[in-house]
Order: sequence, then structure tokens, then C-alpha cells
Amino acid sequence: MSRVTGEKLTRDNPDVTDLSDPKRPNKLGDEYSELYDNEWTDAMEILTETTEAKDSDRRGIDILLNILQRTHESCITIADNQMKNLQTAVMLETSAENVNQRLESLKEKFGDFPLDKLVPFVNKCTEICWAMVMQSPRMEFLFPTEVHGVKFNKNHFKQFVHSGETLDFVVWPALATHKNGPLLVKGVVQPNAK
Repeated sequence: MSRVTGEKLTRDNPDVTDLSDPKRPNKLGDEYSELYDNEWTDAMEILTETTEAKDSDRRGIDILLNILQRTHESCITIADNQMKNLQTAVMLETSAENVNQRLESLKEKFGDFPLDKLVPFVNKCTEICWAMVMQSPRMEFLFPTEVHGVKFNKNHFKQFVHSGETLDFVVWPALATHKNGPLLVKGVVQPNAK
């Protein structure tokens, strides 16, 4: 009886954390920060090593941000489809193959880029996004609600290269424990230069 009661209290309750879960929100927040610090940096080096720095930095940021967004959207779609079909086994490996197929369409948007060299970044994005959408309730990325040229929320976003008050573009989204939930990891934006 106490086990059933405990399950009812914790199911879909973001305020109760299962400390034995290696993919609980706080751990995913740490992994997400490490993804930005490690794999994101390595991927940026790959994307910017051959072209002029100013143009290539912004293009690289946009490519990596789009990979993260498409990966997250793909994980949501795959998870929803699996739940609808009542599949008994959810395997990350087959999901990663589906994500990679969906990322190929980014080449239509950005032209050719070495997606095959970004495997560590894509794999880590997939692992984290998959664990995020498997949470109950699902963890959410936060993008600035502000538009280009408007002041951004400094409580949710750190500044990238230079300081400023108004938003130029998003480098990396923030992470919340769930929709409309508390902030777990600050995002990164590039403000317009002062």
C-alpha cells in the first residue's frame, strides 16, 4: 500500500526527485552544461576551421543550435509515436538512427557542412534530449521570448562574446525542469554590441 501511495505522489510530480535515477533533471542539467562546454566547443572548432571567422562563427552557432532543436523535436516525435503504438521496449539506439536521418535535412538550410564529423555532438544531444523527453513531466528548452533588438532576460541567459542589453541572436537555449518550471541551466545569447 505504501509503495502504491509513493508512486502516486511521485508520478508526474516535478517537485519530487528520484535520487536513484541517473537521468533525473539535475543530472541532465549537469550533462547539458558539459555538452555546451565540451562537445559544442569541439564542434564549433570543426565548423570554423576553414572559413573566415566572423561569418563562420555565426553560421557554426546556427548549425549547432539547429542540430539541438531538431534532435529535441525528433526525440519528442519518436517518444510520442512509441507511446501511441504502445511499444514495450524503448531503445535509444534506434531513436539515434531516426534523429540522424532527420538532421540530413539541415544541409538544405545551411548548405554542405561536415555532419559526419559532428558525431560526438549529435550523439550527446540525442542522449540528453531523449532523457529529457522521457521525464515525466518533460523537461523543456527555453528560448528568449524577446525578439532581435529587445532587452533579454539576464536571469535566464548569459552573454556570449560581448556585453549588451538587447538580443542579437541565440547561441544556446536555457533548460527548465518542465514547462513553466524552474530554470535548471542558463542559456547563452549574443547581445548587440554596446
